[in-house]
Amino acid sequence: MRTEQIKYLIEISEHHSLSAAAEKLCITTAALSLSVKSLEEELGLLLFRRTNKGVELTEEGKRFIEIGKRFLQDVSALSHKANTKNDAYYGMLEIFTGQNAIDQFFPQVICEFHKKYSNVYVNPIVESVKNGLQGLAKDDKKELLFCYDIWNSKNRGWAYDTAAYTFHILNRARLYCVVSRKLSIAAEPVLSNDVFTKYPYLIFLAKSYNESDVESEKIRTSINSVTECAQVISLNNQLVYDQMLYNGMGISKKVLLPLKNLHQDERLAYIPIEDEKETCIYNFGYFTRKNHQLSAVAQVFIGFLKEYLAANCV
Repeated sequence: MRTEQIKYLIEISEHHSLSAAAEKLCITTAALSLSVKSLEEELGLLLFRRTNKGVELTEEGKRFIEIGKRFLQDVSALSHKANTKNDAYYGMLEIFTGQNAIDQFFPQVICEFHKKYSNVYVNPIVESVKNGLQGLAKDDKKELLFCYDIWNSKNRGWAYDTAAYTFHILNRARLYCVVSRKLSIAAEPVLSNDVFTKYPYLIFLAKSYNESDVESEKIRTSINSVTECAQVISLNNQLVYDQMLYNGMGISKKVLLPLKNLHQDERLAYIPIEDEKETCIYNFGYFTRKNHQLSAVAQVFIGFLKEYLAANCV
């Protein structure tokens, strides 16, 4: 039994005509008649009988309609209660986030969140961790910075102020090699950093990176120590970056959450990197100002994100 079948019966009972009810419901008379017959067979009851004046309810049909109307009223009340609760949250939620989260899953999270909380608009601002922390300090309306905990890397040479900010862990991420399936290394189940000596290494200069950081001697030395003789290609165009990867013109290295849909792109392989010299596990989470009480909307978004990651991470 389907909810629409109950609605169909109510329309028929009010119009005393299959054709009139079908017109009201915007379906064919044949489809409506078939639905009624299917429901009668399922219930083992005769709900309508034909007369010279049209169709009329049997006694069983009248009792069924009464129960059906109460059922639809209860469903409507529950739906209204749920929508009223969700509608209590409204406004703009501006969040800072790194590029990796935007590339990987945040657009889907934001769309799903908006379906449930239609009066809340989430505006992700892509920034580096440094700039994002500065933004949190300057603007009280911005409460959250989502990122991976690679800011404290020895290669970047700086750490966040633990007296001013708190980092909250949401999930564990890993270091992956992203490579075209056209290349032979795509068949490898696990890789080490040694593979980067054989292929160009791509760096995407998104807004979340500071170009000065990437061009700095520390970063350059780090890259060269990984790639040795490999050519380093720096890009600031997402489309070019994607096409080079798809066509096997280089490989990339990204910190990513182990999401279920990670391997759905048939053009690319995502291979975990394990290295004895390097810890390839990272925390994904968010920064807040120290001892800051999050707004109700921010708390709801965090709760929604936790549920999403729990359902979609392997």
